[in-house]
Amino acid sequence: MQFRFPFAQYPLLDAHCHGVVTHDLADTEFEALASESRLLARPGWSPLDSPVGLAIRRWCAPVLDLPEHAPTAEYPRQRRELGSAEVNRRLMRAAGLQSMLVDTGFGDDLASRNELATLAAAPAHEVLRLETLAETLLAESPLDNGAAGEFAERFEAALDDLGSDVVAFKSILA
Repeated sequence: MQFRFPFAQYPLLDAHCHGVVTHDLADTEFEALASESRLLARPGWSPLDSPVGLAIRRWCAPVLDLPEHAPTAEYPRQRRELGSAEVNRRLMRAAGLQSMLVDTGFGDDLASRNELATLAAAPAHEVLRLETLAETLLAESPLDNGAAGEFAERFEAALDDLGSDVVAFKSILA
């Protein structure tokens, strides 16, 4: 019997997610992603010992063929052994997502919207970062002095030309 998260029996929409890391991670890289702190862990302590780490080892470990609350050192070892492609596929499928809204403006080294859809076996729709669109337009054609009105027109035209995969917008301006 394959493990599934207990809430996977209900239709789930991840209303704001990002791609997943697609390359194999060193233990320190994985631990850094398991914490929102920018500080290094204390010697002898791992972010996998934190409340978030306990949740990871409780819910994700069984998906990776480990017991619930697997020892701190065993979880990253098993991730390495399985490889990122298999780990991503297992975890995304076990989540039981029916659909995802993917913020595509967060990091070029992450799985794309289409890759996430394949990993999760569920549709993935784009949440467009308005700043990313503006940066793209400015890279294509920088502004001359006093050309703010022309930029606004280009921005509006780009919004009008978006495909149907873009289902929402996001701004990080604040």
